[in-house]
Amino acid sequence: MTAMNHIEAASALSFGKSALESENHIEAHAYFTHVLETEPENVQAVMGKGLAAGWQSNLRSSRLVEMLRMYERVKELCPLGSTTPNEMATDMLEVLMAYDRLSREHTMKFISVPEARYEAFDRAEETLQVLDILRKDHPMLAKEVIVPMMTNLLRSHMNTSGLMGDQLDRFKSMLARIVQESPEEQQKAAESKSDISTTFIVLVVLVVGYVVLHLIIEPQSVGGWLFLIFGGGMIISIVGMIGVAGFATAIAYFQARKEKKKPAEGKSPGQV
Repeated sequence: MTAMNHIEAASALSFGKSALESENHIEAHAYFTHVLETEPENVQAVMGKGLAAGWQSNLRSSRLVEMLRMYERVKELCPLGSTTPNEMATDMLEVLMAYDRLSREHTMKFISVPEARYEAFDRAEETLQVLDILRKDHPMLAKEVIVPMMTNLLRSHMNTSGLMGDQLDRFKSMLARIVQESPEEQQKAAESKSDISTTFIVLVVLVVGYVVLHLIIEPQSVGGWLFLIFGGGMIISIVGMIGVAGFATAIAYFQARKEKKKPAEGKSPGQV
């Protein structure tokens, strides 16, 4: 670092970016560190140092914690609406994918060694923790890349023998949480609740309808009972469907009127 002391911050930043692009991550880390010694709030240097640290992760030593710390620092330094945190998150995904791929290849090579699997589980959990933070910070990136990546990673390790105890419980809990929070699953859950409600209403209408028809018809013969069962069922079903459809239409109408009366979100009444 003595020779680097004479390099200006701007030059060191440029050298660091070139080293990072050339995959000379140790040198890049040193250049970015040098920049931050004189310019501690240089966002590009913070981001570069974090990515350079992440790329130095290996099976013996993970640098994901340092990368995550630099990512949090970038978020602190960037103004609201800046795209830099999203850019760093995208680059971090490449690091995490490469780290996971390295771990998988090593595990498959030494699959007969139990310790290799246990170490792979620990590396996967660390990777998942970083991914989970990025998932919460970047919804669009989460939907397209992060959630599928986390889901595949969790399921592959949960299907591997050796995962047990608290770690297995944590993996199951995380999988359930990210699946439940996904927009697709939320829509399915809402549709399922709607279907259950509709089914319940239809059953109530049928039961009440049969009771009313029984009191009106008072069947005394086989024909009367057949009419009550089949004919009455058709009549009640038709009336019930019309009633449920009318009820749903009424609810939609009143909700639409309510929304129409509300001012647009984020605007004052004079701007609507």
